[in-house]
Amino acid sequence: MPSNENKSEKTSVGNAAKDGNNQEFDYGLNRNKGVEDSDDLIDAEPTEKFRLFERTIEVIKTKKDLTVHGVRCGSFPPPKTGSRMVINTVDGNFLRYHMANISYLDVGAVVIEVDVDSLNRPTNVSTLVVSFLTDSNPEQILKSILQDYSDQARGWNHDWIKKNTAVSKFCRHPKKTKKENDVERDITADEYVEAWAEILCGKMRDIQKICHG
Repeated sequence: MPSNENKSEKTSVGNAAKDGNNQEFDYGLNRNKGVEDSDDLIDAEPTEKFRLFERTIEVIKTKKDLTVHGVRCGSFPPPKTGSRMVINTVDGNFLRYHMANISYLDVGAVVIEVDVDSLNRPTNVSTLVVSFLTDSNPEQILKSILQDYSDQARGWNHDWIKKNTAVSKFCRHPKKTKKENDVERDITADEYVEAWAEILCGKMRDIQKICHG
């Protein structure tokens, strides 16, 4: 985790809250050009996991001092290496991610969830929550994060992300089971969504504290 000492005056991200100091960030996705024709972020059709992510974001909208500025589904960019991970999917489409732009009080962040369930060989990948430096280009940093994921095929590049952002958090997903009366049971979709929302809200609060020292 980056040192708080140098980050407290460099927070940015997303749509700044009223009287806040966030750098305005519009992560609009390319809808018109082909993947090979543009360096823009590529829009994609939502997946079933995106529905769950959307439900989680809807819960976050109800939380005090948290504001959701947008949620989108996109495709990872074509790899510039020999990696085939992002195209090794069940439906043959590029691996997708789900992204939300959220702020807590005056500090914002972008949340990125990878749809690993659509891979032929699913892996565990944490949800990324990242806030950008004020003197950086948020869209360019985001593109670099996504491109690196495609190129390296081994998850998030933690070291690079930490060095090039104000604050980064890598979140585990909720457990899919819970014990009741000494019996383990699968949790419901509603329970999963509530737990996931609480995890992400907690990370947003942590980021806000770090950004303000």
